Amino acid sequence: MGYLKNAMVTFGKAQVSAWIASIVDFSITVGLSQLVNLWYGYCTFTGALMGGIINCLINYKWVFHPDDVKKKSIVTRYMIVWAGSIGLNTFGTLTLTELTGINFVVIKAIVAIAVAILWNYQLQKLFVFRSSNYIPLRKKIRRKRHHSDLSDAPTSK
Repeated sequence: MGYLKNAMVTFGKAQVSAWIASIVDFSITVGLSQLVNLWYGYCTFTGALMGGIINCLINYKWVFHPDDVKKKSIVTRYMIVWAGSIGLNTFGTLTLTELTGINFVVIKAIVAIAVAILWNYQLQKLFVFRSSNYIPLRKKIRRKRHHSDLSDAPTSK
């Protein structure tokens, strides 16, 4: 499979994982908020916590295939990224809800999408589940150019 196609498949699988985690997250958040009448800040934090656990498990088993990375290393790195994600989701939702007065569920959805793409996916791909044989795209392109330059060069006899 070509690099671009592989990258698109991985991104798509990561988005499916994020959607499943978001369903868990939002179900817990709204459930605690509406059924138990907890403050939406606590609900947002608890939902993000549970969604993060689901996301890590799915990403480990199905999305990134980190066969050559130790589980302890993945857990440690995931917890670092996850702490940032929970902070961004919780405080982003709180701040924007308080500033705009828009229903917190709408704000939470907007914040969750932004955090999922700009923070979670990027850091999970490049830091948490990064394989030891990972080669950045720019190096792959450079290698291809170098090989095509060599094949175009005149051969000396």
